[in-house]
Amino acid sequence: MSIGLDLRRIGAGLRHGGVIFPNVGPFYSTLPNLPRNGRKRSKHKKRGTAVKKRHTLKALVAANAQRKLVYVSRVVPGSMHDFTLLKKLLSSDKAWFEGLKMRVDSGFQGCGKTYRCGKLFLPTKKSKNRPLTKNYKFRNTQQARKRVMVEHSLGGLKRYHILADRLRMRNLDQFDVALEVCAGLWNFCLTH
Repeated sequence: MSIGLDLRRIGAGLRHGGVIFPNVGPFYSTLPNLPRNGRKRSKHKKRGTAVKKRHTLKALVAANAQRKLVYVSRVVPGSMHDFTLLKKLLSSDKAWFEGLKMRVDSGFQGCGKTYRCGKLFLPTKKSKNRPLTKNYKFRNTQQARKRVMVEHSLGGLKRYHILADRLRMRNLDQFDVALEVCAGLWNFCLTH
């Protein structure tokens, strides 16, 4: 496997549900915070616009290099950290990613210490006192070029405005179903 996590192998052990789409390869990311409640923007300050605080939702999404979605988790509150969500879905005591290459974003710092994997591609973050060297910046750019396909798949999910606009549903199980339907439609659009 060249990129990501093999979620077909992972699927049987998921504790918190989710949908696995068959016959597509691996990749990994989180769906950005989706608006749930609150107002759009208010222009009450002279300098710029202030954005109202919102209750948002987040889902863990896996996609392959061809932008097909492999896995969509159930939604959780947007305040939950990406790596915490991964640990909640996949316990670290099992060898989920052994012998696999993982490409994750900087929200998954500590993934290499918690999970055993063949090769981990994680961007390097600058420290408080030292900026990144040119070599680290170049390496981060190369990793981002390979990882951009999952961002395209997240953008493809948000073309269905039920995921991008303000959510007025109270039942989050219905929103999970809507997320799964949008993921299926995105995969259908890619194949036809």
